[in-house]
Amino acid sequence: TRDRDRLFEWLSKSDNPWAPVVESFIRVGTLTGLRPSEWRTAVIADIDGKPHLAIKNAKFTNGRANGPFRHQDLSDLDAADIALI
Repeated sequence: TRDRDRLFEWLSKSDNPWAPVVESFIRVGTLTGLRPSEWRTAVIADIDGKPHLAIKNAKFTNGRANGPFRHQDLSDLDAADIALI
């Protein structure tokens, strides 16, 4: 957490146009635990009236996952975090 906060502080002072993108990517990765490759197919879906992230499992090769897709409940997150995702 300390290192992440230091990185965010450094990114906030950076003139690089990619700095906000990098910070957002790290934030949503921390919130969701998704692997970078899983973001390509991830979508927010409504399941039983709650927001969920529908994710194609990156480890669904050679039987290493419980199935080809998983759903992560986002209803415990606030609206700003969901918007960021």
